[in-house]
Amino acid sequence: MPTISDEGFSLWESNTIVRYLAAKYGAGNLWPEDPAERALADKWMDYQLGTLFPTFKDALLGLVRTAPEQRDPSKIAASASATANALAVLDARLKDHEYVAGPSFTIGDIALGSIVYRWLELDIERPDLPSLRAWHSRLEDRPAYRETVMVSFAKEDPPG
Repeated sequence: MPTISDEGFSLWESNTIVRYLAAKYGAGNLWPEDPAERALADKWMDYQLGTLFPTFKDALLGLVRTAPEQRDPSKIAASASATANALAVLDARLKDHEYVAGPSFTIGDIALGSIVYRWLELDIERPDLPSLRAWHSRLEDRPAYRETVMVSFAKEDPPG
């Protein structure tokens, strides 16, 4: 479970940690000052937590954390299909926006980036989502993303 301690203040829960750190250290950038832009970033964080991860959980855990002989292929396929539908919503948003909340990288992109990375790395059938892939390519250009998501997950997860 991700946990931080910042000047004696302890906090757990990934999205809550990201919001706290962005508000404290990234205000005006990762934490937009404009309430509407910030609400969009928050919305996409909530979409990741309440919609995307629940659809993706069975495919992710089934392919990454479950021994091949114990996998449930139909459960994994259903999860992958539901996840593709959820990601189509994100792809539609990204068609006309460089990042999920608009023209700038925000907390919404942080929350979605790691789950989309895992989705793209799994050995599953997936639809072509060109806007999603272009957005993910922009994330890959960020050194912090490469280090904290791509390198960390590659070490943590065996090939699916």
